[in-house]
Amino acid sequence: GSNVNVDFINTTFFGTVYGPSARVRCEDGGALFGAVVAKEFRAEKGTAIHFDEALQDLSSGAGPSSVTVRSWRRP
Repeated sequence: GSNVNVDFINTTFFGTVYGPSARVRCEDGGALFGAVVAKEFRAEKGTAIHFDEALQDLSSGAGPSSVTVRSWRRP
């Protein structure tokens, strides 16, 4: 597989990122509305995250059936 980096720098994003082998980074005061599936996710420098709870019900077979926060570190 290839290494993929997805960067959201000082931007507002509405949607879902599905990249189980990707590294996703959000920073510099942007906002993310939706959900992210990634190998690594970092939200830094004032990023606001708004998780759409409707995305928790992914039982259609298209994705995982639950959302898990594996780690959380507050700066």
